[in-house]
Amino acid sequence: MIKAISFDFYGTLATWDPSGEKLQLEAAKAEGLKVDAEKIGEACASADKYLAFENSISPFSMRSYSERNQILIEYERVLLAILCPDATKKNAQRVWERIESTPKQLKSYESARDILENLISRQLKIGIISNIAEGLTKVVNNSGLEGLSSFMVSSGEVGHSKPHPAIFEAALKACGVHPHEMIHVGDSLEGDVHGALGSGINAILIDRNKSKNISKSEKFYVIPCIEKLLPLLKANFNIL
Repeated sequence: MIKAISFDFYGTLATWDPSGEKLQLEAAKAEGLKVDAEKIGEACASADKYLAFENSISPFSMRSYSERNQILIEYERVLLAILCPDATKKNAQRVWERIESTPKQLKSYESARDILENLISRQLKIGIISNIAEGLTKVVNNSGLEGLSSFMVSSGEVGHSKPHPAIFEAALKACGVHPHEMIHVGDSLEGDVHGALGSGINAILIDRNKSKNISKSEKFYVIPCIEKLLPLLKANFNIL
């Protein structure tokens, strides 16, 4: 019986406004790069995989300023390698600087609050597991999702980022359930899905761009958007 559902925050419950995809495309075009906009989903997925790998080695938030900067430039290089194969590392650095200086804010997806309230009404414990290192509660509240989480676990407080088992174990302890009694929902195949499965937790992947390289042998569920979560829970977990 499922007693708790945890969510990734960025990319799952909330997104940048303007969106991350729009920020990337506009910054690349401003840099004078000719980009293949249809590949933005694939490019973001590839860059996110790289970032998840770095987080698995050592939490991004605990790296030095110089290390973080180099990781972000490499993130852009990986992304641009798909969007614009001719882009240089210097292009990647300038694109990231443009994105960093662009006014933006994290806002919850339009349906996220209603979905969480629906789950809470069914006596489920709802929480957030995030690689945001500092100020997670404030960030969540400012996004429009205040008052909905019974637990929040961040990489900063645990000392490890997803997919490390420690952050999922901290979430299990925080909500007082066994791994098989929890579902984790997120948009990162490596960080969210593989991390949850590695700790014995059920996993649901949100794959908005249908760009993830998913093995059919892996035992988790895939939905294209968070709006499909409630029907999946009803059909597969008897959460009505």
